Amino acid sequence: MKYKTVNQIDTICIDEMNLSEIRFDGGQLTLMLDGAVIKADNTHNNRFEDVYGAPMELTFCGVTMERFCLAGYKYYDADGKLLQEIPERRLDEAQMKEIMAKTEGGWVFRLEYSRDGGRCRLIYDTDIQDETNTYEAEFSYESSIASWERFTGPVEGK
Repeated sequence: MKYKTVNQIDTICIDEMNLSEIRFDGGQLTLMLDGAVIKADNTHNNRFEDVYGAPMELTFCGVTMERFCLAGYKYYDADGKLLQEIPERRLDEAQMKEIMAKTEGGWVFRLEYSRDGGRCRLIYDTDIQDETNTYEAEFSYESSIASWERFTGPVEGK
């Protein structure tokens, strides 16, 4: 990849974008993304405005997965009456790796990170065998590496 930043996750926005691959192996969590926003204050952004960078490989090193779960949900009828509530289900590392291996495309809703560094929360959807599920991962990490091939255009409406 042409551009690379280390420990500058705060200069990249990972919200509402395509997820083509996710994997967790040997303490590394890697996300392959399309639609990441490179903020104006990123060291590689010479345009001084938020722009898209694609495709992006985002790797967290020294990861400790603290929580990985299938998100729960509630069903309501048209009148707002609760019909059914499904609680979240925590998954172990083997189940997590199996789900990630089957992920061939998905949607990242949000990647939240702590301002003081070292902690993240990832919320994403994926379709596996014609079934859409939402997963949440909370993890700590030692470092992050983001690399992307090109800048594609400015972010409008911000």
